[in-house]
Amino acid sequence: MDIKRIAAGLLALALVTGGTALPMARDGGIRVISAAAEGSADYEYSELDDGTVSIVKYLGTEADIKIPDEIDGKKVTSIGEKAFYNMNSLTSVEIPEGVTEICNSAFDNCKLLREVILPGTLKTIGDSAFTWCLNMGSIYLPDGLESIGASAFSDCYSLNEVRMPEGVKTIGEQAFMNCYGLADITLPKGITEISEKMFFNCKSLKSIVIPDGVTAIGNHAFYYCISLSDVMIAGSVKDIGTFSFSKATSLGLKIYCVKGSAAAAYADDIGLDYVYMNDLIPEVTFEKGDESVELKWEESFGAEKYGVYGLQNGSWKKIAEVDTPYYLLEKLKPGAEYQVAVSAIICGKEYTDVEKAITVTPNEKAVPAYPVPEEVQYNEVYHQFRVKWSAVPDAQQYGIAVKLAGKWKVQAYTNAKTTTFTSPKLKPGDKYQMVICAKVNGEWDTSNISGRAFTVTIK
Repeated sequence: MDIKRIAAGLLALALVTGGTALPMARDGGIRVISAAAEGSADYEYSELDDGTVSIVKYLGTEADIKIPDEIDGKKVTSIGEKAFYNMNSLTSVEIPEGVTEICNSAFDNCKLLREVILPGTLKTIGDSAFTWCLNMGSIYLPDGLESIGASAFSDCYSLNEVRMPEGVKTIGEQAFMNCYGLADITLPKGITEISEKMFFNCKSLKSIVIPDGVTAIGNHAFYYCISLSDVMIAGSVKDIGTFSFSKATSLGLKIYCVKGSAAAAYADDIGLDYVYMNDLIPEVTFEKGDESVELKWEESFGAEKYGVYGLQNGSWKKIAEVDTPYYLLEKLKPGAEYQVAVSAIICGKEYTDVEKAITVTPNEKAVPAYPVPEEVQYNEVYHQFRVKWSAVPDAQQYGIAVKLAGKWKVQAYTNAKTTTFTSPKLKPGDKYQMVICAKVNGEWDTSNISGRAFTVTIK
């Protein structure tokens, strides 16, 4: 593989030839290019077999770098081994779309590097790619990433946030060793192993979920994680190193595991507290609403989602699956009783116990003490209106009153079963202030009569 060097010093060579660009010259296997794309002269690069290029070395001195996506018309697809090694002036770097690989030690020992923008095309981060980047506070790993090498982010003391995509399949040994600030990280479901010393001496790490599909936890994986208090270990884990959690029990480390699993046996052997996952099914409470009930529960550690079940015709049926510790049941019959239960989905398994089901009921339907107008219809041909109102329990009769000359006067009556009234033919544009009253237990209810009055305008 030839190495191509682009340097400003080539200007002198161009002058010797009268300013004419020279063809590529070969010297000891290195091809020297006399002209380069604008903004590319700070890079050495090698041409790959597919015609794309890999950055071999950065020759510039800028603190904030945006790597070009092309050099001399060739796509940049790789950041080569030690390309930016030991660049203590570098504070930020943006890697272009099209790059699929960051090779071993590419940014090793860039102690002032704070910000790294990675492309969505990235597939691989090599061994020690960002080790000793002491000032890196966070890293957003793209969705297409598949592999993280050994010690890739080790000794990044300030690293406190890692966005880990689901597609990652391998994470090497010591990948996050000595990341003192890392308090929380979500592991991808595609990995099968927690490598040796992966989180060694991550002093701020508080909790972690080992996802379903992982079969082994390497030795010293969580050694000296002194803040670790809660660890969820999926039932797929069959092998746990003897010292995987050594020196990580100062806060009373608790293991959440499947009954009869390797994790349960491990916790029992070394004297750690443990909780079975089926004991994490939440206790549900509720708040009544009008034709609704809001279910609420405490979040269960490690739960990915919750299932909401209802008893329908003697069978339990799933109503919804949510990732929040609450759910609103709507369109319920006022005053009716409903049986509901909530499950916890943890490490890909659903844990349900209908013995924890509760009976809920929404508010009784609010019944007005007096008739409430529900609809007014107008007939523009005959200049009439028709009003419909709500029924009042135990009403014996209804009276339709109109305010005339400052006084309320009843214009018509209906029986208890009739909750509509159609006016006679009236004059278009006239307005009438009206009210509907109910007679209950022999008495007319005229309470709040002015407050519940309504106006109709003849059309």
